[in-house]
Amino acid sequence: MILTAKNIVIATGGRPNYPIGIPGAKEHGITSDDIFWLKKSPGKTLVVGASCILLSLLDIEPLLIKTLEPVSKKRQTSRQVFMPVNLHFLLLMKSVLTYIKCYCTCESREMVLSSTRRGSDVALECAGFLTGIGLDTTVMVRSIALRGFDQQMAGLITDYMATYGTKFLWKSVPKSVDKLSSGALQVTWTDTRTGDEHKDTYDSVLWAVGRAPETKALGLDQLGVRLKKETGKILLGSDESTSVPNIFAFGDIGEGRPELTPTAVKAGKLLARRLAGLSAELMNYDNVPTTVFTPLEYACVGLSEEDAEERHGKDGIEVYHAFYKPLEFIVAERDASQCYLKVVCARGGEQKILGLHFTGPNAGEVAQGFAMGFQCGATYSHLLQTVGIHPTCAEEVVKVNITKRSGLDPAVTGC
Repeated sequence: MILTAKNIVIATGGRPNYPIGIPGAKEHGITSDDIFWLKKSPGKTLVVGASCILLSLLDIEPLLIKTLEPVSKKRQTSRQVFMPVNLHFLLLMKSVLTYIKCYCTCESREMVLSSTRRGSDVALECAGFLTGIGLDTTVMVRSIALRGFDQQMAGLITDYMATYGTKFLWKSVPKSVDKLSSGALQVTWTDTRTGDEHKDTYDSVLWAVGRAPETKALGLDQLGVRLKKETGKILLGSDESTSVPNIFAFGDIGEGRPELTPTAVKAGKLLARRLAGLSAELMNYDNVPTTVFTPLEYACVGLSEEDAEERHGKDGIEVYHAFYKPLEFIVAERDASQCYLKVVCARGGEQKILGLHFTGPNAGEVAQGFAMGFQCGATYSHLLQTVGIHPTCAEEVVKVNITKRSGLDPAVTGC
């Protein structure tokens, strides 16, 4: 069949990657696409990578949603099943219920996950969830967690996860995955700090090492559509145009585009309006907010502290920060030592806000509201002029007044 059209739009998205050059990786491993289609519990899991989705699945904030009677006759006691607070972006309810059912029938409760930004966040999200439902979960990290995100915030997230049971293998690189006669998977890896080789067995190995664009089967090279050789992604103009007239693309397959669904949806809508002659508005890819749905959520918009310092210099930025205690943590007597926020501002003039970072309950909800301010050129003065809503976590953002430069204790002590 041959189809012709005045304009062609490519929006095929991407798929999780398997690593190249690691024997047994694809034969015996799974990805985040597979986790909720398993017919039994993944058991003891190794997650390779430290991307956002991976950490969520491993250690998501254990919110007790239901106590289920066991399906297995061998288990005569009820089991509490813990699920993450925010998985609406990841799960359909059918998938969740199916997973809970199969988990309750399984004897094994151990699982390992492995993960790389869309690889790193995926890894941590998966790891958080798996730890939260009681599985033995380990995250193998080649270098740093949540690459591309603010590294102080990334450290708070991994510290929180480690406190609640997720194990981390830092500076480690997998070498091979072998299936033993028992059915267990033996993973061999190297500690890059010492050069020592280590082995351990897992029931599942989950790869979270990034995503690959679905472009190979389209024959784009025959049309002259230019791709980034290293990634296979399509090189795009600001109007989503490719190197071939009348062929456009948007979403994960675009080089340099955020791998975020809402971003792709908005870019697609704007492109459709331009092609229909209804508008000339282009997608604004600056200051796109995002959230890592780990057990303790992390949301951000704008520049990380590292990027702000690189662009403006250490003396050109002012960082306001605070450690706070959410009301729900106080009531439950939970540790809130990783609940933290910081607002990165330009130091001179009106102190334009360059970045906002927040860890805590419902962090995504908090960042979504403040993200609009970035489109309006929000400054630190605007923040101070805003009246907070009490008692909420978000009000701590408009109250923040301690700078890192001052060296004062940033802990919030009262209302």
